[in-house]
Amino acid sequence: MVCLDTSFLIDLFRGAKPAVQRMLELEADDEPVTVAAPTVMEFATGAYLAESPRERKQLRDFLASATVLPLDRDSAVLAGQINASLIKGGEAIGDMDVLIGAIATAHEERLVTRNAKHFSRIPGLAIEDSPGDRQRTS
Repeated sequence: MVCLDTSFLIDLFRGAKPAVQRMLELEADDEPVTVAAPTVMEFATGAYLAESPRERKQLRDFLASATVLPLDRDSAVLAGQINASLIKGGEAIGDMDVLIGAIATAHEERLVTRNAKHFSRIPGLAIEDSPGDRQRTS
């Protein structure tokens, strides 16, 4: 199973060819796709800040079929452990990304992200790097 990060979703909904292609491959392989609850919050924040009816509709449509992984007790504790370790090591990455990484790790999911270098600081997190090509499909 794969967990889609915010950066991947942004590329997907903007029509970036690599993201669209990867999503088609996941669908063709019947690969279960999830998102972490903090990713939903980040994506929704962008849609509401943009005040774009189109982006809000994309959000609603996506969430209607998405499996959202919650921040439960185990992933919250894991996030705290990860965050403390990163802070101590001088490699903090931000609370939302720690939460996303911890949720994906706790659920044994591979995180699909354009920000693999950033998330690679989280020990035990399986990462799939999504190219950042922003070319749009027609």
